[in-house]
Amino acid sequence: MKGSLLKKGFAALAAFAVGISGLALGVTTANAAAVMPTTKTITLNAEDAAQFTGHTFKAVKIAAYSVDNGVAGVKTVDAYKSEVTAALKDAGATVPDGKDPLQWALETPGTLDQSGNSASKYTGKTRLFADYLAKDPTVVAGLEAVTLQDVQGNDKQKTITLPDVGLYLIVDDAAVDSTTTVKGSTRSLAIVVGTPWTTTEDTTQTVLSDGVVDMKNTLPTIGKVIVKDGQETDTDKVSVGDKVPYRLKGNVPNYTGYTTYTYKMIDTLSKGLTFINETDDKPVVKIGTKILTENKDYTVTVKDRDAATGKQVVEIDFTDFVNTKPTIGDSITVEYHALLNDDAVIRNNGNPNDVKLEYSNNPYDDSKHDTTPPYDPVVYTYDFNFKKVDKEGNGINNASFKVYEGANADPNKATALKFTGSNGVWTKATASAANIKEELASDASGYFTLKGFGPGKYTVYEYGIPTGYAQVRAKFTVTIDENGDASFADNSGLGLVKANDTVKDNGVTYQKVLNVKNLTELPLTGAAGTALFTVIAVLLAGAAATVFAKSRRTSKALQA
Repeated sequence: MKGSLLKKGFAALAAFAVGISGLALGVTTANAAAVMPTTKTITLNAEDAAQFTGHTFKAVKIAAYSVDNGVAGVKTVDAYKSEVTAALKDAGATVPDGKDPLQWALETPGTLDQSGNSASKYTGKTRLFADYLAKDPTVVAGLEAVTLQDVQGNDKQKTITLPDVGLYLIVDDAAVDSTTTVKGSTRSLAIVVGTPWTTTEDTTQTVLSDGVVDMKNTLPTIGKVIVKDGQETDTDKVSVGDKVPYRLKGNVPNYTGYTTYTYKMIDTLSKGLTFINETDDKPVVKIGTKILTENKDYTVTVKDRDAATGKQVVEIDFTDFVNTKPTIGDSITVEYHALLNDDAVIRNNGNPNDVKLEYSNNPYDDSKHDTTPPYDPVVYTYDFNFKKVDKEGNGINNASFKVYEGANADPNKATALKFTGSNGVWTKATASAANIKEELASDASGYFTLKGFGPGKYTVYEYGIPTGYAQVRAKFTVTIDENGDASFADNSGLGLVKANDTVKDNGVTYQKVLNVKNLTELPLTGAAGTALFTVIAVLLAGAAATVFAKSRRTSKALQA
């Protein structure tokens, strides 16, 4: 009976705390007796090779293997009996007087088990036992450095050769921060593991301990995407004044062993982006499918913009993880909007919006934190340029235009877009911008630069004609593609805008837009020629109507 109980106790320790397949000691038969093992090498497995990078380990033997009348067992190391007894008490078990603490614990069902109620698979009595030992000064003083050895062909596995066979406490020396490796990793929880032990009865082998354990550290990560038409992307192209939908993505960390756990998403918006946190447009924060409540489950802190860079930092803090105990590994999502504002960078490097994660990385020191490298999707916005010219190509000032969304929009029905700026340089305005204008004037040389446009089609309509020029208004559609390239198409039918008819100035390409002083300067071929005749017909009709009206008045005067 004793052997059976001992087997059950060590199986619990192995499966749940130690992380090995089973340390099934206490096994014997009439035909075979357990034999002391000689293999001193244990194996550590990781889900990611980076869990090993930069980590060093120490180990201390807490129990020796024993064989008593053919029965496999353990004997607590004398130097640590009181510490092991105290650790068991911390885990809720009181060792009877005169008993070997580990021998008694392993032959008493439920003493070392996985009975914790937390969502963490690493909690329970055995975890409390291991963590107590890892913090005990006497046990810590007995720790000695051990060496991780590579396993050929498997970078997710390492081995450690220990001084002797037995049961060991293995501790990770320290966390590895993200300045040391590309992927920062937390300090591993303490590990209890036995060296390998297999017995053979006739042709049947019984594995008492396979000496294999999983690493108990994590690689916290954070992701950020732009959600466009329901799809996740790293880049987007929008107009100034548009809202950009962002999604931050993380996972509930393994907070086992921590009295507090820092988990803070730090979002940094560039000068051209503004975080939106309004009553009707607030971030939506979830763990799994559960929507969380601000100031209860998390907090949002929006800091003032940096005076030098104009950047805006937003912190979303989940530090109460340890108290609320969400399921480890569940997804964390934060969805919010940012406004592309009047300070948006045009083309070039765009408008980045990076996120990084500050997290606790040492279960035995709550003050220790690390931060992941930033992850930064980028929003781009574009511009287009044109120049008012006369028939000889000279620049003309005092022309003005209005801009509308869509191709060949009707200026009498469509709503003109609003801009900020002056002197020929205009940026599409946000709703809250000051000193906005619809009618845009050129600079003294007839140049226009219009900024802040996403891909799409826009109608440009000549609203004010310079003095001395015919009342013939240019109207053209500008198409901006996904790469930010602009093309121009005439809508007036008068040939005032010709594709690829451009001029360069200081490295900038401007589309020419023609003004004429009289109708004879209009193009006379193709559709433009037809349009000319239409214009002339309209003008002649107007002139004829005027002459007819005057004639009627004269006739009436003569008859009076």
